[in-house]
Amino acid sequence: MCMLSYAFKWGIGSQTQLFGSFNPMHPAEKMHLGIMRKPSKRLNLFAELKADKDNKTEFQAGYRCTFPEGAMTGILTSGMKAVTVYRRVFNEMFNISFTGVQDFSKPQQPV
Repeated sequence: MCMLSYAFKWGIGSQTQLFGSFNPMHPAEKMHLGIMRKPSKRLNLFAELKADKDNKTEFQAGYRCTFPEGAMTGILTSGMKAVTVYRRVFNEMFNISFTGVQDFSKPQQPV
């Protein structure tokens, strides 16, 4: 099976990158656009827009902050779902992750 797709990645200065792809034959994601900015050495900010084959869109924005002992990532989607992950690596062999998820569109539903 042959699938045709188009993609790009464009750097604006040394801190900002735009990226995207278009794949009309892919069953899950037809279009993907995003921007990533690195305002400091340890902080990345990003935003993405995805469209599926039925032209339903989903937007998500977030951050990734790295520390010498680990990394923390936070994401908020257009469906008002928030995800936070803290990951720590021990001796380059073991890692431990703590994940928190909250759906703000259904505040009565327990986590």
